[in-house]
Amino acid sequence: MQTQTLTTNGINLWDALPTMAVMLAADGRVLRSNRAFTQYLTRRVPALTERIDHRCQWLTNESCQALLDALARCEKFRLSLSPLSVSNQPIPESFEFEAQWLPQASCYSCVLHDVSQERHTAAKLQAQAELFRLLANNVPALIAYYAAGENYTCQFANSQYARTFGLDESSIIGRTFAEVIGEEAAAQ
Repeated sequence: MQTQTLTTNGINLWDALPTMAVMLAADGRVLRSNRAFTQYLTRRVPALTERIDHRCQWLTNESCQALLDALARCEKFRLSLSPLSVSNQPIPESFEFEAQWLPQASCYSCVLHDVSQERHTAAKLQAQAELFRLLANNVPALIAYYAAGENYTCQFANSQYARTFGLDESSIIGRTFAEVIGEEAAAQ
């Protein structure tokens, strides 16, 4: 595929992108990549430094298959992908891969956003929430949190609180204070 280099004031804009970008054929071949993608890839899979025409050899088998399946449809898509480490072992990195099919060029324009830190942070917050729930469910007290506002909707309740009103920890969430304790009790 013949491509032109877009430059402004002598700067190659393709290589100046603040994210990894690639042009892919529908069969997964890399037709063109920017400097950020090439540098990332050569750190992960050094054997691919000469020519980047591989078909997702930098991904886990599961991610590679998902990518190839999506590419075959020749339409816009977004996927989460997991790369391989240098030793072909999964690593705790992940990317949001966004691709736009370009019918006039019969290829995809793609960007990869590293979401590893966001996923790590989300996992850490989830672990903290689970720990809080474990603690809240094991104290001899009724605990609930209602959002202030017109209806006072339940945002959190421990299992004892929910059971007191004939509910469980999931079904109580989003209910108003009056729905939980009853209209008459709420009026008082």
